[in-house]
Amino acid sequence: MRTQQIIIEETGVADSIDPLAGSYYLEALTDQLEEQAWKMANQVEAMGGMLGAIEKRYFRSIIDESYHRYLKAVENNEKIIVGYNKYGQVEDLSMDVFEVDEALEQKQIRRLQEVKMQRDNRAVEQALDQIAETSRQGENVLEACIEAVKLYATHEELIRAICRFRESYSQEYRIMSSKI
Repeated sequence: MRTQQIIIEETGVADSIDPLAGSYYLEALTDQLEEQAWKMANQVEAMGGMLGAIEKRYFRSIIDESYHRYLKAVENNEKIIVGYNKYGQVEDLSMDVFEVDEALEQKQIRRLQEVKMQRDNRAVEQALDQIAETSRQGENVLEACIEAVKLYATHEELIRAICRFRESYSQEYRIMSSKI
């Protein structure tokens, strides 16, 4: 619905019954744009070319004038901006910020440590080595990752294995993840 509103209100496409039929609407817009471009080109030429126009801050004044004209049109609802000056949000969408309970966080860390102690760490390391080698060769690592996950490799371990050969692997990431 918002897409339709934007197309109708912001493009002006609804200002013509069939904007592409015979190209009247497009031709009129093109003619208007061409006329304005020639007018501007002639003004620049009259100022002594581009250098003269720049020295006289012509382009800056055109930009400023256009900006102020646009703002005024928006403020007066002559220019519609969907969601800003028409079809605005009516209901309050404020949301509570989700915060993880510290006790739950500690519980999850303990569970992760238990998984790491109970799994076959040698098999996990071999699977991670396979991921690193596959990644180094530039091949698809999906199959190797699936095998490592079946052995209870963690997301962080998978990422480390994929990035192992890269010198740019972040030291901060290793320090952060080693706390888990």
